[in-house]
Amino acid sequence: MNKIRIHLPKFFEMKAIAYHLDTRPNMSNFHQLDGYTVLKRDRYFVLLEKEDNKTVYLKDYGSVVFLGWSGHEIKIFLKDKFSVSDMTKLKSEEFEVEQSGVADHRVNFDTIIVPNLTTEVIHIISLNLAQSVVLSHYQEMADDILSASSAVTAELKDQGRVPISRKELRKLLGRAIVLKNTVAENLYIFETPEFASSVEELAQIDTDLNENLDILNRFRSLQHNLSTVTDSLSFLMDILQHKHSSVLEWIIILLILIEVIQVLFEKLI
Repeated sequence: MNKIRIHLPKFFEMKAIAYHLDTRPNMSNFHQLDGYTVLKRDRYFVLLEKEDNKTVYLKDYGSVVFLGWSGHEIKIFLKDKFSVSDMTKLKSEEFEVEQSGVADHRVNFDTIIVPNLTTEVIHIISLNLAQSVVLSHYQEMADDILSASSAVTAELKDQGRVPISRKELRKLLGRAIVLKNTVAENLYIFETPEFASSVEELAQIDTDLNENLDILNRFRSLQHNLSTVTDSLSFLMDILQHKHSSVLEWIIILLILIEVIQVLFEKLI
């Protein structure tokens, strides 16, 4: 239901701030929270409202979006609910949200202006910010893996050798595969969310926010980077495996040679 929050003034503005946590919140822990009203929920998210028109949106992959909260209030919530002691270490994004007398919504750089800030509009804004901030988090993780992989391939190019052990290379490849799978499992951004697809205005808001935050291009770039790095690391694993197999072959040859020499020596005696 596209609930209109009639207790809001006709003209107002507030800030939406999204954070990505290092932990995945348990959605069931937030379905009944003292001092909060559940506006929407399912097993993947929960949208809560507290006093003074403030909302908080929690997504199962670790994004939390606050609308209308002060920095101090956010700090208390994150510390109380997730034991976050240093917010500066979290990935974050901000967006200005305005309700005014416009006939249609507008999205300009880091601001969205809407005729009515309904529950569904809050949901679509929060979802896009949650996706954007988790993409930033995943991209940072991918950059770390890519940097480590590039150092290995640079050594291979310059020195003709793979400078790390098979175990370390397997761990690096494992990180890349896990991240690639995590991205595929958690982000569904190619289609308008089901709750918005049947309402033209909501679908258009979702499209405009998606384009403004460059979510689709960033998602495709992330997928491409992860595919490239996993292919590169798999190739390096093949090189080390071939090298290992060659060493084993020489060891076997050497053992056979020793056995032959021993037999000949015994015959001579």
